[in-house]
Amino acid sequence: MIAPLLLVPILAACQPEADDTGGGAVEVFDEATLTDANNYAFSGTLTVGNDPVAAAEDATVDWSALTEDLQGHALDPAADIDQLGLVAYRYLSPEEVTEAIESDSLQMSDVSVYLQFLNEAEATSCLLSEFTLFGNPVDVLSYMEEGSATWMLLLGEGTTPGQGVRAMKFFEPLDGIDDHEITVTDGDAVLDVDADLSSLEPVRIAADDPGVRFDWSGITVDGRGQDIELNDIDSVLLARYDDLGVADLEAGFLDLETLADAMWTAEVEGETALDTEQLAGDLPFEGFTPEATWLLALRCGTCMNPAPLFLTVVDPVRAEP
Repeated sequence: MIAPLLLVPILAACQPEADDTGGGAVEVFDEATLTDANNYAFSGTLTVGNDPVAAAEDATVDWSALTEDLQGHALDPAADIDQLGLVAYRYLSPEEVTEAIESDSLQMSDVSVYLQFLNEAEATSCLLSEFTLFGNPVDVLSYMEEGSATWMLLLGEGTTPGQGVRAMKFFEPLDGIDDHEITVTDGDAVLDVDADLSSLEPVRIAADDPGVRFDWSGITVDGRGQDIELNDIDSVLLARYDDLGVADLEAGFLDLETLADAMWTAEVEGETALDTEQLAGDLPFEGFTPEATWLLALRCGTCMNPAPLFLTVVDPVRAEP
């Protein structure tokens, strides 16, 4: 019987301003209360490959040919893969695992085994027998019998289990075969997304004000329409796009960070509000300008699905003379 292990799992004071669209008076805030109506809608489809390997025998995991992650971003297989996770889902099929990752609904109770290989030498391959439980050797091969579980490899950045996943692949132990290699390469894990940023209610704030407070304590669902755990939000991303509109950003959703002309971030674990003075970036944040498109994202670094839990458009409005 496989011993169960834990997986550490991808605004109030207001100023009335005139609406420059001719729609009458609207409220513009330097304290913005984020609501569910401000959130985007997101759906994603994940496909993950599956390699057969000889049951209960050692095998090489080779990711030397990996040049793109599951979002299609460039990747150095040696320098960008800091750790591999070896996961067994005893009671879930591969299809159920991918569906749970898509919806970010995997539970710790779904995981029977989580072992780790730390890629300290910037290697591009390792053996299954090299995975350990917090540095302690484990005879995991004896558990890899045919039909024992759904087995998955997670390849990621950093050293925290389950975080920063860049690639993944299933492998299936089978009797009577002589395969002893699991190859992880481009296209083995692909995330296709559909993001709607046009239907949300933008967060209206006063233009050019460098001091804005965003409060998300009242949001209840994430971009997939599922109940949100506010404690899962651990970072905020603010991005400015000088020449791209909302439709452009919907089309390039997986590249929101690389498309940004300026970007600021802050760690907010355990918090439900952020003052813009907490933001750090390559440039000082000097306020929201109406000439640009602005996105604000609330993110979960421990979630396997990389999509933000909350993403909205910030709409800066200048007072009429």
